[in-house]
Amino acid sequence: MDITGTSDPYCKVFFEEQNYRTKTIDRTLDPIWNEEFIFNVRSTSSKLQIEVWDYDMASADDFMGYFEINVMEVVKQGGLVETWYDLEAHPSKQEKEAKKKKKKNRGKIHLSMRLFQYHGMTKYLFENNLASTMAIVHHAPKDQTAEALAHVFYAAGTKPLVDLVSFAVLEEVNKTVQPETLLRGDSMATKLMKASSKLAGKFFVPSVLTLLVKNVMENPGHVEVDPSKLPPGDNITANQEALRASCQRFLEALLASFNTAPILIQQIAGWLGGIVQTKFPDQVVQALGGYLFLRLFCPAISTPEIYGICKDVPSPEARRHLLLVAKVLQTLANGVVFGQKESYMVYLNSFIETHRQIFANQVWAFASGQLTTGQHLTTAPVSFVTLIQDLDYVIKIMNDSFPQVVQPWLIDQTVAVPLKTVLHDFCGIIDHQ
Repeated sequence: MDITGTSDPYCKVFFEEQNYRTKTIDRTLDPIWNEEFIFNVRSTSSKLQIEVWDYDMASADDFMGYFEINVMEVVKQGGLVETWYDLEAHPSKQEKEAKKKKKKNRGKIHLSMRLFQYHGMTKYLFENNLASTMAIVHHAPKDQTAEALAHVFYAAGTKPLVDLVSFAVLEEVNKTVQPETLLRGDSMATKLMKASSKLAGKFFVPSVLTLLVKNVMENPGHVEVDPSKLPPGDNITANQEALRASCQRFLEALLASFNTAPILIQQIAGWLGGIVQTKFPDQVVQALGGYLFLRLFCPAISTPEIYGICKDVPSPEARRHLLLVAKVLQTLANGVVFGQKESYMVYLNSFIETHRQIFANQVWAFASGQLTTGQHLTTAPVSFVTLIQDLDYVIKIMNDSFPQVVQPWLIDQTVAVPLKTVLHDFCGIIDHQ
């Protein structure tokens, strides 16, 4: 306690090899932290330990109190605890203090602790057949479901995620009747492809597009080719050539980037091409183009600020430039040409036809593993906090959809991961020496 009668308390939090420190609350005996920590629990015999200290700028910080709790105590109380706990002397001095007749009041600390038990659920997802997993998620066909599953499966390794996406694609291919509708709807297969693309392309896509997008944002140029939107004084022929040249630059950069694409993207593309070829051999290039361009590159070109390619929102002129480029590239990837609906883009059909075979050769070479030169970029890791949130969401889906199927797998008390601890506040300090 300072000479002013207050303290500047903070906490050190220890669990296994994981250590944290809270912020310091200045000049108070009743600090409120409201800080949350998530720990990966390897054993239910582990202890959560908290030390409260008084920050001192001029000398060593003063010890104020200590608290510890065994994870098994949280388990015994149903995995959820929220209460006040008395602070004790430091473990090295507890025996000495116990011999004294009067125990010092070091105050109390308010904690809420929740134990998440995921071992059984992850065992169900990874060891049970994928048909059961897909049957569950079909009851919640949302983008959030696809993203959560992509994170959970990728956290277990590249192969589990590739297996999941491949199984979903196979399921989609088997039930598709008209080849032109293949992977064009908003199904769980396409959602999983989109989610895996976003995960795998977090570093890769900006590495390919940042310079191209930067140049457009700094100099949008004159690329408007719609006569109804042509700015006064613009020459439509000059604009058409400028847009064609821009499409050429983007396409060359994207096709060349396959040499450094993350392995995860290449493996999903490989499985996708192989599965589609078995039933719709004429749709392989379109399927690969849809995965690589519709779900990977084109959204990032259209909205680069969302994909971490630029910090600023593109100007209206730059946005229009990028949208037109994305439109041309997506049309090429779809294996079609512009029609009367967008007659002002028909002049670019010659560009599409010229590059159609080049495009097909490159995406097939990439999917089949023929492009092995260059340094492959890594895939973005899934943060532990995000993974916990996703696991919570998946558990809710499993419990809501098929409790009679999933529940037996969720009952597993041997492994508890993780322990979420919220350190709320601390009050009633009388002395701390």
